[in-house]
Amino acid sequence: MMGRQSNRSPHDHLQRIIFVYNADGGFFNALADRARKTLLPGTCRCNLCAVTHTPLGMRYRWKRFIQSLEIPVQFLHRDELAMEHGLRNMALPAVFLERHGMILPWIAAPEIHACPSVDALLDLVRRALAACESQDVPTTSSKTPAAR
Repeated sequence: MMGRQSNRSPHDHLQRIIFVYNADGGFFNALADRARKTLLPGTCRCNLCAVTHTPLGMRYRWKRFIQSLEIPVQFLHRDELAMEHGLRNMALPAVFLERHGMILPWIAAPEIHACPSVDALLDLVRRALAACESQDVPTTSSKTPAAR
């Protein structure tokens, strides 16, 4: 008897990827960030935002990449991370994984700061996803329960 092929993704053990900007959310903060990015290019305090957005919005290549992922994705601001998950004083920007109700640090701020372009960030996330395929959990030892 032949075995049935599985339709499972290699990332089925991951519940969600959480990208966190080093900026606070809200209309006025977004307006100020957009003005700063337009009037003073290169002064963005958040490299995740700098490489994934233009003054007009999310870069097309980044948006398409996010849409192509087989894992739900959430974008949060610094204050939203604190409110939703109780995580404060984290080096940001950063990327976290939610797995079995735990928030796991996944891609650290220095790695994101080292990305000079959206293509470099895409490669970083792809490599991190490939590493997840070869192991059951990310390589970090810090685990934080997910707040609901």
